[in-house]
Amino acid sequence: ISAQALGRLLQYGWQSSAMPDWFASLPISGVDGTLRRMNVRAGAAHLKSGSLRDVVSVGGIVHAQSGKRYVLVAIINHPNANAARSAIDALVTWTAKDQ
Repeated sequence: ISAQALGRLLQYGWQSSAMPDWFASLPISGVDGTLRRMNVRAGAAHLKSGSLRDVVSVGGIVHAQSGKRYVLVAIINHPNANAARSAIDALVTWTAKDQ
């Protein structure tokens, strides 16, 4: 699935009647799972991260300081994909600081 298609799916999910259950199932930045280690304020994002050999990804909703909500999807497909984790963290942090 492409990042663009995943973004559309996340937008659809946000507008769905199942949104509260779906949203509650996503890990919270600074609180749950691998997002606990993410360098972004606690609760700023509800994201699912994932990895395979040569792939790292994250997708979900980021709550910006401005009050806006953003759909965020990042997929890195490269033999050195793990090196991009800090860039993904920076992207989430940058999005959450939107003012």
